[in-house]
Amino acid sequence: MNKAKTFILIVMIAALAFTGCGKNDDTVKKIRIAYFPNATHAQALIMKNLQLLEAKLPSDVEVEYIPFNAGSSEVEAFFSGHVDVGYIGPVPAINANLKSGGDIVIISGAAHAGATLVVSSNSEITTFKDFENKRIAIPQFGNTQHIALLNLLTENGLVDALKGGNVEIVPVKNAEVEAMMLKGELDAAFIPEPWGSDLLQKGIATRFNYESTLFGAVDDTTALVISSLEYLEEHRELVKLFLAAHIEATEYLRDNPDSAKAIITEEIENATGKALAPGALDQLFTYLEFDYEPLKESIMIYAGIFMDEGFVDGVVEEDELFLEMLSD
Repeated sequence: MNKAKTFILIVMIAALAFTGCGKNDDTVKKIRIAYFPNATHAQALIMKNLQLLEAKLPSDVEVEYIPFNAGSSEVEAFFSGHVDVGYIGPVPAINANLKSGGDIVIISGAAHAGATLVVSSNSEITTFKDFENKRIAIPQFGNTQHIALLNLLTENGLVDALKGGNVEIVPVKNAEVEAMMLKGELDAAFIPEPWGSDLLQKGIATRFNYESTLFGAVDDTTALVISSLEYLEEHRELVKLFLAAHIEATEYLRDNPDSAKAIITEEIENATGKALAPGALDQLFTYLEFDYEPLKESIMIYAGIFMDEGFVDGVVEEDELFLEMLSD
């Protein structure tokens, strides 16, 4: 039995544990899926474009895809009851789990790698020392790139201006980084793909290469899927079908890279109004990996940094963060 079929079977078996515990799925008329218009959330873009989930659902169940720029706002949407399942980065997922008292959990992986630190082509930044008195964009305070950037600064003896240092970190919507960099309002950006590759392709920025002790030999998780235990209990059949569509989208990305690039480009432009540079995704697809296996070690490293940077007082418990759908 191949990996995808095994995963689907285990999901179905795990879901049986919820039988009779909640509301009847027949009352559900909509499933609301949160995502970012980024290449790291490509499964959502593929599912949306090809209507993979709609093909698996009863005809009276509507699918709504809700775009966000970064994880913090998506987490708030979960808490306010406006989304049911979400593609998100590891740090906001960790934050959501802590703030919800363990109700929001990781149910699948999505992507590894896929975030890039770039510097303006007009800047003279070549070393970390050169980031002093410079402005670096991140998608949102408290998101995955923010936490990773803080860790990089700490490793290189630099301090965020908000903590008394001289490196200014500013939240900027991914699609707006280009305009601000062209105006000289940003010196660098740590952003999810394809926005970094787009800037590189257009010659607006160059890649800043660095070494970090953050992950070592561990792959870097950039996207995964979350939902709440309450929703999983009440709507188990919808979640099973969503995960089956998620796996199908993952396999599509692996097997059909050219058509997948075209779909990703189209969906990002539809969501943001911004066209990517031709070829922006080509190099990206050589290292961005799509996978529904969550990389626990990578995610728990992020959890440690999130706590060390003082964003939360609680302790992240691994057994409360993941719903073990892949366990034997």
